[in-house]
Amino acid sequence: MKILNKIFSFAATAGALLAFSSCASESIDYPSESGLADASQYTINVTVNQETNEWSASAVSPSGSTKGVRLLWTIYENGTDKKPTVKIADGVAGQIRAKGDYPIELQVMNHAGLSRTIASSTIHIENNLGGDAFMGYDYDSPSNLWKNCSITPSYWFANSGWGQIDTPAIDLTNEEISFTCPSDMGGDQWQGQVHLSTNIPVEASKTYDFSIFINPSADAVVTVKVQKDGDDNTFFVADKIDFVAGGNFYHFANLPGFDGNLNLTLDFAGNANKSFVIQNVVFMEHNADNNTIKLPDTPDCKWVSVDSEQNLWNDAKYTIESWTSGAGWDGDVANPDVVEEGNSILLTYNQAPGVDQWKAQFKLKSDLSLDASKSYDYRVTLGSTSTFYGATIKLTNGADDAFYVDPRVNLYANGDLTFGFANLTGKQLDDVMLVFDFGGCPAGTTITIKDIIIQEHQDK
Repeated sequence: MKILNKIFSFAATAGALLAFSSCASESIDYPSESGLADASQYTINVTVNQETNEWSASAVSPSGSTKGVRLLWTIYENGTDKKPTVKIADGVAGQIRAKGDYPIELQVMNHAGLSRTIASSTIHIENNLGGDAFMGYDYDSPSNLWKNCSITPSYWFANSGWGQIDTPAIDLTNEEISFTCPSDMGGDQWQGQVHLSTNIPVEASKTYDFSIFINPSADAVVTVKVQKDGDDNTFFVADKIDFVAGGNFYHFANLPGFDGNLNLTLDFAGNANKSFVIQNVVFMEHNADNNTIKLPDTPDCKWVSVDSEQNLWNDAKYTIESWTSGAGWDGDVANPDVVEEGNSILLTYNQAPGVDQWKAQFKLKSDLSLDASKSYDYRVTLGSTSTFYGATIKLTNGADDAFYVDPRVNLYANGDLTFGFANLTGKQLDDVMLVFDFGGCPAGTTITIKDIIIQEHQDK
């Protein structure tokens, strides 16, 4: 993870320390190698908390005292192939997320200058912080388009009644964003918006990788939307992500692009008074060595087979309803042709619907009821002959006034994606309705909805 540090050049640092006070040229005490300290005689003591990966280091001199000298530390906390952190301090400390051995070196400065010898030790980290979770792409990679991009920020914070409130003080650089959410910020999505417009060009003919590290002062849910600048309906992802105190990464890989510039939108609604540090933003053209596409079908449950008696959808009776509109909201676009084949439903849009959400609604209205006292899992597979952004999946009741999930997802040409949601509980859903929206799909697109599973929750 890229951490902000001020890097001093050895020459500049040593020069500054030699000039302890202003004096006439005839009184300068020029350095002499014969008076240099021998840093190799110093001992570096390193301690590591292997539960938090926090470490600290101090030095012990041969005499037991460091009076009259300054200690110059070089810490390779990002690996020996990355720029090290250099600090002048009696002791140093930090936190390293990835397991491994990290060199730490010490030089000693006195009135004669900077020692030619060094003391060295190792910071040994036994485990990745948070287990073997994804640890982010390389911020310092020359492929990282974010590192040197121009960022134009805009902010919009609101109270629970959607009245705009003052924007908090936000420190922003490419490497780090930090702020504390207002105490009067609301809890509904999009009541704590941070928009970072960039000059990064994205091309529809290419695919891209992305990672971000968010560290909240307390566990938090943050919306991460990586989108086309100036177009809320064209995006890579728009996901609500759980971030834990201490921080974790979110990423995707090998997602198809669009023609336009990149905008990173983050929403912190529901996190009043919490502080956030955002680091390690990486956006780059896809590298085959990076992780494959991260799909949402990884819930913590055991799925029954589609044709199982435990799949509640198999016994449900349903009717189909469509509503499709163009640029306006008058339903002036032809509904799709619908063909049912076994566990699959195929929709062909001969005319292109409008790009806004809910311009191409498709509903499966059933007689199934879900009991508020029970927990359920829901899974569906979607396929498309075209790539488009912002399809909607919604599990709701017949009146559409109580629902479990309604995420927006991207669909990609000629590739099925399975979306799963586990351990849904606490709501009475009568006459369950599966609602889909395919607003923005091109004319001629055929969409497949298949392998629907609704089951009482089963642990793995």
